[in-house]
Amino acid sequence: MARIRIDVTEESSKTTQDLVDKFELSMQDTENVVNYLCNEQTKELDDCLQAVRTLLKNPDDITIDQLNYYLMYIPILLYDISQRVQVLGVKSSMAKIERKTKFNEVYMNLKKGTVSHKTAISQNQSIDEQLIEDIYNRVYKTCEDKMEMADLLHSSLKKVHNSKIDEIGITNNNPFS
Repeated sequence: MARIRIDVTEESSKTTQDLVDKFELSMQDTENVVNYLCNEQTKELDDCLQAVRTLLKNPDDITIDQLNYYLMYIPILLYDISQRVQVLGVKSSMAKIERKTKFNEVYMNLKKGTVSHKTAISQNQSIDEQLIEDIYNRVYKTCEDKMEMADLLHSSLKKVHNSKIDEIGITNNNPFS
């Protein structure tokens, strides 16, 4: 396989950095929207998981009551979020329909041009709809990932809980303690 060598001069490097900076700046609004929509759905779960993370820094200090609380609370949060995530899935599907509808309307209204030309124009004309679809897809996926991580944490808490219960049982049954 042949290697391609790219000569990066200071001038082209500045141009490249300018392009990256411009892209990062233009992405900031989109990133803010994604973060806002995601946090709107998962803030309570995020706060709960942060509290558990803090607890787990010192596992010997965790009480059975704390474990019981989070073992009951996390599934409730997951249930609540699952309803909102389903709505995000519907919004994502609707955004896809909107994009396809816009694309098809533009394409069908073009009287002249090749297929690739009509496709390019239609894609350009439906770019806002594509952005909305991508945003909702990303928010949906991120919320699903957070739910999966919360489920894994819940399983880990069960193991810590069982370990604590076993520890208490051994201590209570030990005549030398």
